[in-house]
Amino acid sequence: MTEHLDPATDRSLRRIVALRQRSGRVPSIAAALVRDGTQIWAAAHGADADPTAGYRIGSISKTFTAVLVLQAMADGTIEPATRVREVLGDIGYGEVTVGELLSHTGGLQAEPSGPWWERAGRAEGFADLAVANDATARAFDPGIHFHYSNLGFAWLGEIVARLRGTTWWEATRARLLEPLGMSATTLEPGPGAVTGWSIDPFTGEARAEPASVTGAMAPAGQLWSTVGDLGRWARFLGGGNAEILPDEWLVRALTPRAGIADQGLSFAYGWGLQMFPGIPGPAGAPGTMVGHLGSMPGFQAALMIDRPRRTAVVCLGNATIGLDPLSLARDLLVELERLEPAIPPPWVPTAVVPEPVRELVGVWHWGASAYRMTWDGAYLNLGGDNPLSRWQPVDGSDGMVFIGVSGYHAGERLVVVRNPDGSVNHLDASTFILTRTPYDPAAPIPGEPSR
Repeated sequence: MTEHLDPATDRSLRRIVALRQRSGRVPSIAAALVRDGTQIWAAAHGADADPTAGYRIGSISKTFTAVLVLQAMADGTIEPATRVREVLGDIGYGEVTVGELLSHTGGLQAEPSGPWWERAGRAEGFADLAVANDATARAFDPGIHFHYSNLGFAWLGEIVARLRGTTWWEATRARLLEPLGMSATTLEPGPGAVTGWSIDPFTGEARAEPASVTGAMAPAGQLWSTVGDLGRWARFLGGGNAEILPDEWLVRALTPRAGIADQGLSFAYGWGLQMFPGIPGPAGAPGTMVGHLGSMPGFQAALMIDRPRRTAVVCLGNATIGLDPLSLARDLLVELERLEPAIPPPWVPTAVVPEPVRELVGVWHWGASAYRMTWDGAYLNLGGDNPLSRWQPVDGSDGMVFIGVSGYHAGERLVVVRNPDGSVNHLDASTFILTRTPYDPAAPIPGEPSR
């Protein structure tokens, strides 16, 4: 399974996995790399290791739950501000919004009451789970803090089930797994699935962990999968698929919405997706890995995507502790980039320049500071290759208008102010006045009251 990589690259990547398997005393580790939508490498190390075997993926299951919720947002069934009680009725945490559940900012307790659900399992359905978790164990008021909550994703799974008139698992299978060809992703361990182990820290003996069935908590961490299937899921999360989810909603999921103050910029959470520092990009620009970690008794997992390089990594191990899947994922991405770096897509000449765009390109000044306004075939970019702001032209009732899509002026309108003869006098980017010459006396002076 290394047909796309040089043998030396394959050996170096395998060595990284082997060292982690040995140092962590993990019975087996399976890993895979995906680039430009294709699996380019897969390997497994350990006794009877098999890169096609099924592993429990823990909280990576949350990414599937999140996409099901985003589908309901995209088709207008619910909104980010929809409150739990509007779908699930009068239950605990009913005032929390769907968006807060997705970003772990609803203040819910981290775990459901009762025995440790991940190992003991849960037999009850959602109704009993809701009765036992009536919000008396609330950690915070909604919207105050990021507080990771497995319980919150049980609520989201039930919201999906009610909206779609089926179970969370059937919605996952029909709306996500089947369209993406992920037949090896299952609710319970399938044929060839590996056993999860707890390793004695002194003797190295292995004790089998139970393959618990988690009932109504399943949307938080029940699924089993393979590196091949998760590579298909990473391809969707990294590049999108309009038949599964409109890209604008995937972008919203990938937008940081919460974090932990004492972790600084080392972690953020979007809607069902985690974000960590990745590989620095060109000119030292900070890189980001997007995806999710997962753990259940006997298993640890990571799915991480480097979107600018169109590369993803999956790491699965079958021990309760010993594997740091996040650092292994990053090491594999770093080594791949070092030995066989991603090739950027080709630049192609611009095919069409709308006339309203043509008169806006060139040099503009904000006060005395000069900036280049360029056109890349889809957007106006202020500031060249690393734009401060980017606007998309759209047809409006009074002609073409420009709406900010990224940067400081995202969501804002770029107003073209014209002279009586129709020529452009200046641009108004939400009170930021841009002129062709510094402090052009024919245009308003930035920050100076009108006279």
